[in-house]
Amino acid sequence: MNNADAIAALAGAIGLPDLKLDAENTCNIVVDGTQEIYLVGAPDDSRLRLNAVLGDMAALGADPVKMLEVNHVAEESGGGALAINRMTAEAVYIQTLDVSAMEPGTLTAAVERFVKYALFWAETLPELRPTADDRLGTGTTSGEETILRL
Repeated sequence: MNNADAIAALAGAIGLPDLKLDAENTCNIVVDGTQEIYLVGAPDDSRLRLNAVLGDMAALGADPVKMLEVNHVAEESGGGALAINRMTAEAVYIQTLDVSAMEPGTLTAAVERFVKYALFWAETLPELRPTADDRLGTGTTSGEETILRL
């Protein structure tokens, strides 16, 4: 299956018959009236990139280091990754699927899983704010040393 076939199968499964890649090889789905999920990939390719904008980093206040910790071995990220779009400074949730050997049902399940995690991270990302300990350290250094001078 290539991306054009994958999008057609997904469109049929979720009841959006007009869902197709545009001239920029992108299409989007709006979930719950608010969360846009972008599907990106050349029609003849088999790598389909899923992308969800979670919000402006400055407005969210999320700690980039904590975002990286979530990505470690994809343990908490559901197979996708939290990232920052360097052009827009927006937090994004991304995942690339190899659709070449996927059956339509497997593809639909993978996209549904992505949507579930995108919605979770859109809600949860503001909780990844840096704490005072993150910014200042624990207050001591190694051994007998201390940052406190009495």
